[in-house]
Amino acid sequence: MTHHAQDLAFSAALPQLVAWLLVACRLAGLFVVAPFFRDNSLSPRTKFGVIAALSICVLLSEPVRSAVGPQAYEVGLPLIASEFLVGGLLGWTVLLVLSAVRGACQIISQQIGLTTAVVVDPLGGGQDEVLCRFITALAIMVLLSAELHHALIRTVAASFLWVPPGTFDLASLPELLSGVALGTGPDLLVAAVSLALPCMVAMLLVSAAQGLLGRVLPEAELLVLGLPVRVIVGLGVLAMSLPPTTDMFRLLLANAVNDGRELVRLLSTGQ
Repeated sequence: MTHHAQDLAFSAALPQLVAWLLVACRLAGLFVVAPFFRDNSLSPRTKFGVIAALSICVLLSEPVRSAVGPQAYEVGLPLIASEFLVGGLLGWTVLLVLSAVRGACQIISQQIGLTTAVVVDPLGGGQDEVLCRFITALAIMVLLSAELHHALIRTVAASFLWVPPGTFDLASLPELLSGVALGTGPDLLVAAVSLALPCMVAMLLVSAAQGLLGRVLPEAELLVLGLPVRVIVGLGVLAMSLPPTTDMFRLLLANAVNDGRELVRLLSTGQ
C-alpha cells in the first residue's frame, strides 16, 4: 500500500514537474543570453536557484498554468531545445543593442588613443577594454534601473500563451531572425555612430588644432603632447555626454525589449 500511494503521488506530481521544467527551460534561455545574468561572478548554484524560484512564480500565474499544465508532453531534447530557444530570442534583441554599444566604445577608444598599447605592442596583451566595460556596465545599470528585466520576465510568462510548449516551428526561425537583423541593423548602426559622434567631433577639432600648432611652432613635440591631450579631451567630452547617452540607452533597450516581444509573437503566427 505504501508503494502504491507513493506511485499515485508521483503520478499526480509529474505533470506539475514537467510544467515547471518547461518554464525553467524558457527562463534559462533568456538568462543565458541576457547580459545582466551572464556575469561569471555569479555561481552556477545561484543562477540555478534564481531560475528555479522564478519558474515557480511564473507557474503560479493562472494563464501560464492553464497553457502549460493540461497537455501531455514527450519530454526530450527537441522540446527542451525549443523552449530554450524561445527564451533566448527575448534576450537576443537586447544583446544586439549591447553589441552596438560595444562598437561605439571601440570607435571612441581608437579616437582618443586608449588602444595605443595594443597598436604599439599587439602581442603584449594590452588592455583596450576598460572603456567598453564601463559603458557596457552603464547600459546594464540603465536596463535594471528602468526595470526592463521585469518586462523581459513578464514577456516570458506571456510567451506561453503565444507559443505554447511543443508548437515552436524551427523552420521559420532563420527567416524571422534575418528579418529582425535587417530591420534593426541600420538603426543600431546609426545609434552606434551617434554615441561615438561627440568624441569623434572633439577629436577632429583636436587634430585640427594640433595641425595649426604644428604650423606655428614646428619645433614643438606634438607627437609627445598629442596623446595626453586627446585622452583628457576625449574623457571630458565623454563625461559631459553621459546624460544624453543614458537616455539613448534607455530608449534603445526599451525598443529591444519590444522587438523581442514582437519576435516571439511572430513565432506564434509563423509569419
